Amino acid sequence: MGTVPDESLMHEQFGCFVEGSTLASDFQENIFTNSPENVDDAIGIYSKNLGESSNIIRRNTFHGLDYANVAQGKNLIPVSGLYYECNFNYDNTKIDFSVVPDSMNVGKQGIREIQGLTDPSDGSALNGAGNIFYHNSGISQSDFYNTANDTMRYLYGNYTNREPLYFSTNNISKTSTQNNTCPQTYCIESCKTDEELDDLSDDYDAFNSTYTARLPYLFNIDGSINRFVQARIIPIKAAMDQIVDLHLHHIMYDTTGRDYSDYRSWLDKAKSYVADVFLANSLAREEDWTGASDQLDDLISKYDLDDDILDEHNRYDYLMSLLQSVYDDDRTIYDLGKDELNDIDSLRRISFALAKTTATNILSLYDSIIPLNFLLPGQAIQDRSDTKYKEQFSDKYLQSFCIKPNPTENELDINWIPIKNTIGEVVLYDVNGRVARRTKIDLSLGQVSIDVSSLPAGIYDIQIRSNKFTTPHKYVLKL
Repeated sequence: MGTVPDESLMHEQFGCFVEGSTLASDFQENIFTNSPENVDDAIGIYSKNLGESSNIIRRNTFHGLDYANVAQGKNLIPVSGLYYECNFNYDNTKIDFSVVPDSMNVGKQGIREIQGLTDPSDGSALNGAGNIFYHNSGISQSDFYNTANDTMRYLYGNYTNREPLYFSTNNISKTSTQNNTCPQTYCIESCKTDEELDDLSDDYDAFNSTYTARLPYLFNIDGSINRFVQARIIPIKAAMDQIVDLHLHHIMYDTTGRDYSDYRSWLDKAKSYVADVFLANSLAREEDWTGASDQLDDLISKYDLDDDILDEHNRYDYLMSLLQSVYDDDRTIYDLGKDELNDIDSLRRISFALAKTTATNILSLYDSIIPLNFLLPGQAIQDRSDTKYKEQFSDKYLQSFCIKPNPTENELDINWIPIKNTIGEVVLYDVNGRVARRTKIDLSLGQVSIDVSSLPAGIYDIQIRSNKFTTPHKYVLKL
């Protein structure tokens, strides 16, 4: 990290930016290294409004970054949420872990309230979270910066640099406990045999029995959380989520014998709002719109949704209704009208979770550029904006930039309204921002064909550039 192709359009670089509700996402064994050149801030993993699942960021290395991890908005419920375990931080210049709020929602925000583990079978044998901190003493909150959670309990062992020293004491309490040995656990599907999956199913049943028995005692009579019960439920829910996630991945990786009834069964076992929405999506995928609609309607009474989540639910339900009307009219997702696209864009702007993700995905099919919205500690909310883009590209001929076929195997044909007396170039960037192909062109011709047969398969960012302008980013898929 540290270099971007056009520094006039972006001053920050994200190794991975994940936004919108997810179901037990798992980031493991990645290395993020910064070699500063033209980037102001390099951020490793940015997690925004991931929702209620036991999402985990584990055994990653962050070296020389400005911010290793930032979590913004709602990434938890009382019994689960985003969890950092066994990550290694070296020479980061600002903050290793940052937890910041999102102005788009007003409910409970932050990451999982207990960062650390207990034995899910009985709640004993506390283990530290196992993260290694860089301890940048020049910054008072360089280890853990937290302005979103009301309270967060951090468990640490006595290995070197496992205890956070520089952190916001008002929002984080810390407890010394036994060490986390941080074993390598990452499993690339399909990595379990049928017998091992059956054993994990038995484990799930045992955990679920304990979870179901303890859950009614999570809240005290006055509505406050019983912290003793919470500490014993969180690891159980995390173990259940990991088993569900492993089964779902094995099912989805089986492209020849995929069983959607089995898939829906494990979604139901996830015992979460997001999983139930995904279950509705699977019905819609098979054009069972009535089943999908009924499933979404049932969730309002099934879950005690915060006002902000209920609003998001209704926005998502509207998007599903819009998609149903498209298919009822024998159209496809590529046949939306201007008013429909404007409605979707309006929803995107006021949404923060599933509705926003869905709206953004639809708009991306129409080459829309959605700037990232983010918040770094101690700063104001920012857009990685296209302000200069809008200033430069007001002329209509620049909007005529057209690529076909897309996707392609061998050759790209690019057309535009001719620009007299102008020499430029077509530049293709790979997913890491490196120049993959550069071709000089006469822009007065209005068209060019480019041989891409020798490029590896993947997604490429393509632009036409000259000393007068740079066209909008577009993307092409090389098969």
